[in-house]
Amino acid sequence: MNSLLYTIAFLGIFGQLFLFSPLSGLRVSFLDCGVLIFVIQGLRTWGKTIFISIPNSWKMFFFVMVLSVVVNHAEVSIDRTILSFVYMFRALLYAFFGSILAVAVRNGKIAGKDILRALLLYTTGIVFVGFIQYLFVPDLRSFFAEGYDDHYFRAISTVLDPPFTALIAGVGAIFLLQKKNAGSLILTLAHVGLLLLTYSRSSYVAFFVTIFTLVLVYRKKLLSYGLITLLLFIVAIPFLPRRASEGTLLERTVSVNARTTIFLSSFQSITWKTAIFGKGWYLRRTLQLSENQTISHATAPDNVFVQVFEFTGAIGILVFGYALVQLLRDSFKHPEVFGAILFLCIASQMNAIFFTSIGLFFLMSLQAMSNSIQLTD
Repeated sequence: MNSLLYTIAFLGIFGQLFLFSPLSGLRVSFLDCGVLIFVIQGLRTWGKTIFISIPNSWKMFFFVMVLSVVVNHAEVSIDRTILSFVYMFRALLYAFFGSILAVAVRNGKIAGKDILRALLLYTTGIVFVGFIQYLFVPDLRSFFAEGYDDHYFRAISTVLDPPFTALIAGVGAIFLLQKKNAGSLILTLAHVGLLLLTYSRSSYVAFFVTIFTLVLVYRKKLLSYGLITLLLFIVAIPFLPRRASEGTLLERTVSVNARTTIFLSSFQSITWKTAIFGKGWYLRRTLQLSENQTISHATAPDNVFVQVFEFTGAIGILVFGYALVQLLRDSFKHPEVFGAILFLCIASQMNAIFFTSIGLFFLMSLQAMSNSIQLTD
């Protein structure tokens, strides 16, 4: 299954290019298609073992997802209910993907280091294309008509979004922290460099906090290399080019105002039912915008805990928090895995990335890697 795993990583490099929409409001990528094929192959090989191997905490969270929709489905259209279940199916698909990886690792079909290499193939591909895009196609304001933000002189690669591109580059840089050869050093600089060129302030904060935490926790393994990476990252920020684009101004406030508006909208009209069960998993848009409003393209809060609370209520928050704590605990023996999960968790407090295809791809791959005995040669 190694070849199929590397194929998925390669397909992921196409990002948001060549999407198709089987349902209104749903976009399916090459990455989704690759994961679907991988899951079908895994189910044919291991059958019901795959479902059993999904961590109980995630099974509980999927149950809460369904419960939130069952409680609220009568208040929305049937089309919105169907779309909600499709989003749940996507999340379940990636949970099966992670479970198959874990089973394959236990059975010796895939090594933990192969998952790491596949993810590095993915992040390196995104970084490479990102530099090409930044240097030769910096003006992507025309994409606004297609429903994307109008980015200008910001690295967005094929993902077409700075925070997501920064997430991918940041995870790759964290994976490379323990590799101290010349080639890895060049790749690390490339990943950190592209992260900086996204001008994603939330990703800057998440990366700084993650590397600083790793240096404190894993002193013997990461002290010198981690400190050098952190120092170069901080020193480079004041020297970033400031083009004629608001997106390159780190002191900008437009995105902060948009996120605040969506954040406040999440807590409007809270009742005892929504406080306990939520408003349903992707059952409603957080902020309904008129045709002339362009405050944000988001349909959910940018903070993952607010998102989970809005969609699944207090029950969902408790189960989700337990699942995250368990995941961080299981990954602690591998600094690169623990760091990547921590980076993902911190970044998701400021950008709605956790339950996207990219976020789930990383999350479930890291879940499988956390149970691996060895990630390096």
